[in-house]
Amino acid sequence: MSDTKHSEIEILSYSLFSSADWRREKAKQFPRDAERNLAAAELLDKLSSEATDLIGSDLDRELTTATSTMSGAEIAEWNDRRSEFIRDVGFDWRPSASDLAWKLISKCWIVRKRCSICFGPLGRHMGNNADPVNNGRCCDDCDRTVVIPARFRAITAAKSEVA
Repeated sequence: MSDTKHSEIEILSYSLFSSADWRREKAKQFPRDAERNLAAAELLDKLSSEATDLIGSDLDRELTTATSTMSGAEIAEWNDRRSEFIRDVGFDWRPSASDLAWKLISKCWIVRKRCSICFGPLGRHMGNNADPVNNGRCCDDCDRTVVIPARFRAITAAKSEVA
């Protein structure tokens, strides 16, 4: 048995590849829906290849960090969420691999109910949008002390560029 730890992007790439194979099987099983399943399989193959190119990137490190300390229950919920996203690819959603990974990072912090900045609890609600600091969710304290000031700095910088 191997003790090799795979990055989340590697796992995502493999999941996309496996889902493409599953879609091709569904195309054979349900000929009336073959065109749709084969189109989804083609997109899933493309995304798997794109995801492979992201291995070792900042995006890979961020996603791996977001999932690295999950508890058993969080891992199970995370795996379910990843599967839900992949099921929608090609039907309701046609993302790039990086769009898919960023969306997963955002959902990861929601699953964990942890702030993507301080890693503390989000609180009673699902947190706040942490953009422009990162693509996750943040607690009220980080929203007030980190995110909102970052937004004001971005607005001020944009205004000075225009002037």
